[in-house]
Parts: sequence; C-alpha cells; structure tokens
Amino acid sequence: MSQCEEFEEDVPRECRSAWRALRDCAAEGEWTCEAETCIPSSESESDSCGSEPVLIGCSEEASRFESCGDGGDDCAEGDGGGTETIDGRVVQYDFSSDCSACNRPLLGGASPSSECTKATDCEQFCCACSDASVYVQVCVDGFCASDTEACDDSLGACDGFH
Repeated sequence: MSQCEEFEEDVPRECRSAWRALRDCAAEGEWTCEAETCIPSSESESDSCGSEPVLIGCSEEASRFESCGDGGDDCAEGDGGGTETIDGRVVQYDFSSDCSACNRPLLGGASPSSECTKATDCEQFCCACSDASVYVQVCVDGFCASDTEACDDSLGACDGFH
C-alpha cells in the first residue's frame, strides 16, 4: 500500500473526494523550490535553511480539502471514470460530481439489466452523497446497473469508486 493510500484511509469519508481532487491536481501540477524555508535550531547550532517544494496552482482544491469537515463548503466537484474489480465484479464507471442537489438533467442510455460494453452505454443516475451529488453511469459484469446498485455503498460511488 502506497503512502497516499495509507493517508487516504485516515481521511474522513466525507473528505475523500476533496483529497482525491487535490492529489490529482498535484500529480499534474507544477512545483517550485524557490521559496527558502529556515528551521530555527538550538542556540549552539546555526539555523537550517533550504528550499521546500511549493505547489503552484491547485489552491482551490487545497482550500476545499483543508476546509472539509470544519463546517465550511465541502461540496466536492469533479469527474472521472475507469474500470475496477470490486467484490469480484468488473465495474466500469463514468461519473461527475457537483453541488447541484441532483437537479440537473440526466443522460440517457440503456436501462438497468441491459447488456453494456462500457459505462456510458448505460442510463445515468444521481446519487445524493454527503459531500456532493454524484452523477453515475455504471456497467457491472456487462450489464447496466440500476440506480440502487449504482449508488450502493459497496460500489463506492460517493467515494469516487475507490
């Protein structure tokens, strides 16, 4: 398990999507070591100074993650998709999350239990999660998921399917 995965396990569930947004932004962001940081030492030693990496950009993502859980605006917005094996099932998913309270139009697609080769073949549903509304299209083992299955905690739609 990577350090990021270990850290994510300690992040409160309602803040995980904000953490993932920050992590993803930082992975593609630009870093600089121009800012010099000095750490005061004991009287007998000189201060230790050096360059500490500083992330350029991602301030919105960082702010959302830092304020998550403190009563601030912790609505998580983002999108993604992929394929994962969850509880022995092959789950293909496509999602977007926002603060719309499940009031935007849904995308059409094949109805639940219909055959599918990818998530976007399926009808879109909205999962009302604690920190956002998550709009999902889900194909499980080659069949479109129902709204109940797509939003079920076992698939993790509210956690970005991770």
